[in-house]
Amino acid sequence: MRFLARIALLALLLVGTSCAPDPKPDYSLILWEQPSPETAARLHAQEIKGLASLVIGSSMEPFLFTGDWVVIELFSGLDKLKGGDVVLYYHAQHGLILHRVTKKYSDGWALDGINNPGYDGVRLNEGNYWGKMIRGYTKRVKP
Repeated sequence: MRFLARIALLALLLVGTSCAPDPKPDYSLILWEQPSPETAARLHAQEIKGLASLVIGSSMEPFLFTGDWVVIELFSGLDKLKGGDVVLYYHAQHGLILHRVTKKYSDGWALDGINNPGYDGVRLNEGNYWGKMIRGYTKRVKP
């Protein structure tokens, strides 16, 4: 009798657990909605009290392309810059330009566009410096 009771109990346990557990969802199938690059940049800039700017032009390709958005930390000190940093500065003939700093001189930083053949011909200093790029947003696929 005990033997039959054990078999009945085992049968109940097996029937109760015979259903397969719910499979975990495959999250790789979901295309996660993210804000547009413009929205993301504007929200980030608002958060840090910075500036969101649309990239226009090819001088910073392949790093930045037309249509990308960048966040600028306004007037972060020149003393914090290092070669390769991307900065926003004012050029008397061309207006605001987003280029990288390359080499420090006694009268300021040399600037160039990654895709340009030479230097910008002006030095970055307290008089024309607006800020440093701290983030970029794009719709492009990571290379």
